[in-house]
Amino acid sequence: MGGELDMAGARPLGRPNGDAKPRGRKTLLEPVPGPVDPRHGQPRPVERELLARPARTMVGEQKKHRRPELGADEARDRPGADKQERHHARRCGRRQRSRRPGKTARTEAPPRRQNRMEQRCRALIMLGHGPDDRAPARAAPAGLAAEARPAHEAGMETAPRKPRARPARPTARRMPAADVRPFIEALARANPAPRTELHYGDTFQLLVAVVLSAQTTDAAVNKVTPALFAAAPTPEAMAALGEAGIAPLIRTIGLWQAKARNLAALARQLVERHGGVVPADRAALEALPGVGRKTANVVLNVAFGQPTMAVDTHIFRLGNRTGLAPGKTPRAVEEALIARVPPEYLRDAHHWLILHGRYVCKARRPECWRCVVAQWCRYGRKTPPPAEAPKAGDGPRPRGRAVLPRR
Repeated sequence: MGGELDMAGARPLGRPNGDAKPRGRKTLLEPVPGPVDPRHGQPRPVERELLARPARTMVGEQKKHRRPELGADEARDRPGADKQERHHARRCGRRQRSRRPGKTARTEAPPRRQNRMEQRCRALIMLGHGPDDRAPARAAPAGLAAEARPAHEAGMETAPRKPRARPARPTARRMPAADVRPFIEALARANPAPRTELHYGDTFQLLVAVVLSAQTTDAAVNKVTPALFAAAPTPEAMAALGEAGIAPLIRTIGLWQAKARNLAALARQLVERHGGVVPADRAALEALPGVGRKTANVVLNVAFGQPTMAVDTHIFRLGNRTGLAPGKTPRAVEEALIARVPPEYLRDAHHWLILHGRYVCKARRPECWRCVVAQWCRYGRKTPPPAEAPKAGDGPRPRGRAVLPRR
């Protein structure tokens, strides 16, 4: 109803009179001249339907709002122009003063400070290691280079940033040579017969236990070695057991997968190259899988009685803290200990030092109040003894009402 239009009279079809009032919404018809019809040579009427709604009346099509183009002066004086300029300046890495009445703005932006990556790239480009059309292939004189580059980049290489100084780590003074002998003798009197805490039956089992003790405590190793040595007491048995048989027996210690693989390969090499016997040579020991310098030193010292010094984390800490053998690496501490410890004490010095560092000279809180070598130690921050627990009658009286037990 009223949907079809009579193009000639611009009236709704289906009604005898065009002025009949439609139902629902109001429809207004407005003939508008349009393009020329090529068949009749007359302009075709284009009707537009205008809908009259209670809220608003739509007449024609809404045109898109276009922002009027402003000139340079009008754009500078429009509201919010200074805020947009500051935002643009921050994105470009420059700083500009806000345009206030009575003050003039800067004509040039201050030089921007380059970061380390930009300085490295600029240095490589100046040395000819990178492509850049703006910079010469080699380092040019200071004046010529400053002219060839922009104003805010000139002078960057002449004033490099100074590296930040890190606070020096407090280190103990080196112990005098006259105090080394009494230091070692005091440890010898406190423990006359030192020995390793690892449980083993022969040299091969000692080698296996030392390999397992890497990044693991001796107590944890002693919990897994009884079952392992019962299943594979010899190199031939361990080689036959293989990695798949060793791994379930040592799962409770750290790095058990790599250690199981190394023990299987170690046992095979002992059988193939050394006839199932642990060699007494350092080079041959260090050639075995999973055996390093520290493990070789322990085996040579304990099994073969050689005066070696195996430096682990405890001995490394003790040598630096006490000043007995300061060094930045375990090898430096090892060489200093071999040079300073008296030869007659060198074989047992390894056990004295490692046991003292494990139970007395601890990493976080050394127990200096019960240390037998505290008078020769160069550690400045001695730990005071812990406060004694208060006795029953010395403490403060409890406050509040006393609660009597029920009968």
